[in-house]
Amino acid sequence: MGAQILYSMIEGELIRQEAARREIIVSSPEVQTVIKQSFFYRVLPTATPTPLTISTPAALPAHRAAALRDRSKFGKVEKSKQSFDAPMC
Repeated sequence: MGAQILYSMIEGELIRQEAARREIIVSSPEVQTVIKQSFFYRVLPTATPTPLTISTPAALPAHRAAALRDRSKFGKVEKSKQSFDAPMC
């Protein structure tokens, strides 16, 4: 892999030197155009955002709401009302 990078850097420098020798000047927009064409780059149309609509959920039927309330009672633990009269040491 290191050899490939070194080869690519040397090749790039040789191309720059030869372009300078031949007085070839390339603008940045020209380079960008060739890069985009080489990688089949295309600009896709921009999507227009559409507003998100959220509907309000319907109310639960009474029997389902009652069932949910009853289930929530199972999770509660009542504190015992014991008093401790034992002497503290």
